[in-house]
Amino acid sequence: MDKTLEFYIDRYLSGTISTTEWQELQELMKNPATQHRLNQLMDSQLAARAAANPSYPEVVNRLKTAIANEINSTDDSGYDTGRLASITGSPQRRVFLHSPWLRYAAAILVVMILSVTYYFLFDNGKQAAIQQTTIAQQGEITDIAPGGEKALLTLSDGTTIVLDSASSGMLASQGNTRVIKLVNGSIVYHAETTAKPAEILTNTMSTPRGGKYHLVLPDGTGVWLNAASSITYPTVFTGDTRQVSMKGEVYFEVVKNPQIPFVVTLDHSTRIEVTGTSFNVNAYSDEPQCKTTLLEGIVKVHVAGSVKQLRPGQQAQTVLSGIQDAVMVTDNVNLEQVMAWKNGAFSFKNAGIHEVMRQVSRWYDLDIEYRGFTSKAGEGPRFSGDIGMDLNLSAILRVLEKSQVRFRLEGKKLIVTP
Repeated sequence: MDKTLEFYIDRYLSGTISTTEWQELQELMKNPATQHRLNQLMDSQLAARAAANPSYPEVVNRLKTAIANEINSTDDSGYDTGRLASITGSPQRRVFLHSPWLRYAAAILVVMILSVTYYFLFDNGKQAAIQQTTIAQQGEITDIAPGGEKALLTLSDGTTIVLDSASSGMLASQGNTRVIKLVNGSIVYHAETTAKPAEILTNTMSTPRGGKYHLVLPDGTGVWLNAASSITYPTVFTGDTRQVSMKGEVYFEVVKNPQIPFVVTLDHSTRIEVTGTSFNVNAYSDEPQCKTTLLEGIVKVHVAGSVKQLRPGQQAQTVLSGIQDAVMVTDNVNLEQVMAWKNGAFSFKNAGIHEVMRQVSRWYDLDIEYRGFTSKAGEGPRFSGDIGMDLNLSAILRVLEKSQVRFRLEGKKLIVTP
């Protein structure tokens, strides 16, 4: 019994519980011993923490009161997991509970509420069917797979190559340079260093919504493109700079060469200059700011005639004022959060619904429509925590629906409502 309950709890917490497992959980709730065991599990978890910290009894009592209130208020309408975040007493609703014992307690609370709801709907003789109206409840019926390794390579002559379907090996020969796709999917450039190029040829790699890709530039610099991004670069670097241009979000690991600086240019007169550095640039056109975050080395951010030099852990934020671009520098940036996309996760800290859905839109190739939400900054639910980007859309939305937000999918349009 313990293993079975913990299995379902773990699946729920990770957002990976399937439709079949959801039904199995409901069947499990028919057993009167289940609720008793759930109470035991919760009591043991909370008691252990209360013994270790004298301040926990107050939280324990609050949790038990919340459980009683939820059970007493449950009726034929079913349960509302959106209320769960309020049990911590936070003034704002949070999707994620970082403390393991709180997350565990919240999961048990969900299952307990399910058991009571199931009793009202079935064991009380009503035999009513559960109306599955949200994406999270529909599960496998209406679902969208996560994005993957997808990109388009545009050669200097306009030829395009779909990289996700291309076989490994040499893809093209341009002047003195060969374009090669490695077995791991990365694209690399091999140039004949002894030969001087007759002309400068440029390539563009672009990722669609729902795609990411890795590229090694002719100088050995590593480039990682997030969804809906692009980078334009020469097939061979010549002259006194290594210059590229980009859109969207790109992470760079630049090969050190103090004599030939590496320069990244953006659409809105921002120029980033480095010699050998690891840094991330988020420059999506639908984001309110362009953010350059330095992980290692030194970066100089040039904007509208001014220059800001960054140290590791700092972030330059370019605010487009319409008159003159203003640059603000932030210290002690959470680098794990900035780089979460490259490492396969969404990472939010007190993020608004619009910020969250912009990322969901890019990774799952969706159009977003808001109904009942205003565009005013700071309004609506807030989200904090991490979610794996390898999950299907339904699993992501199942987690987000624990706050005051609901979703409905119509084709490739996701409708978001309070």
